Amino acid sequence: MSDSTVDLPDVVASAVEQVVDNSRALGVSWALRLGTISSTSPLAIIYDGDTQVVNATSMIGPLAIGGRCYVIMVPPSGNFVVGTANITVGYLGANVAVGGTIVTTPAGGAETAVPSGSWSSEPIYSFDDDTVYKATLTGFVTESTGAGGAVSFLRIRKGAATTTGTQLGLTEVFSPGGFGGLTQGFTHVLYFKNGSGSTVRTRLSLTINGVIGAGTWSLSGTNTDIPLSVVVESVGSIFALPGLKNVPSV
Repeated sequence: MSDSTVDLPDVVASAVEQVVDNSRALGVSWALRLGTISSTSPLAIIYDGDTQVVNATSMIGPLAIGGRCYVIMVPPSGNFVVGTANITVGYLGANVAVGGTIVTTPAGGAETAVPSGSWSSEPIYSFDDDTVYKATLTGFVTESTGAGGAVSFLRIRKGAATTTGTQLGLTEVFSPGGFGGLTQGFTHVLYFKNGSGSTVRTRLSLTINGVIGAGTWSLSGTNTDIPLSVVVESVGSIFALPGLKNVPSV
């Protein structure tokens, strides 16, 4: 038994170096790409932008289905997983609002969108074909009367400050009776996909409308607690995530 200890990063680095050296010796090219784990036994992945499942060899131990990974592609030797990608790797951007009350809508009234001028950031997103995306909504919501159980809908729509663009996600906020002016912080996660056959470039809207109850509903955020925001991340290939194939599409 050896008295020395070899750190995993050193082992991975050495293995990667060996793969590269072998590819050079064979006169073949190699590339580092990002992919999604589609199965673990046998290990298979789908590269971003591809539809074909390919076998792979893990050089970093066990992996989980749906996980994001870095893969060295060494033809004709194979595909070698050399690292995992944390949640921020697929970050596309975020609609982020300035602090304070952003928008107010009557309960039972028309759907209302956060105005473009209220976002301190309102990016144009690029959604790749055959890819699933996750949108995380955060902020505060207030129902003014508390006269009875009240419900409002929050929606993400395709387009800027619109209430008619394609609906990409829907969730609801409930306010119990007897709590007039109750303010609640919220975090909701919604999924959608691009299966249009090409890259889609668009801004996104966040809308609210009260559907049950009286009074008004207000959306707000703070600079020090929870901002009003829509954070968008790439989850991975539609083909590697069959459980999400029926989510709304851009």
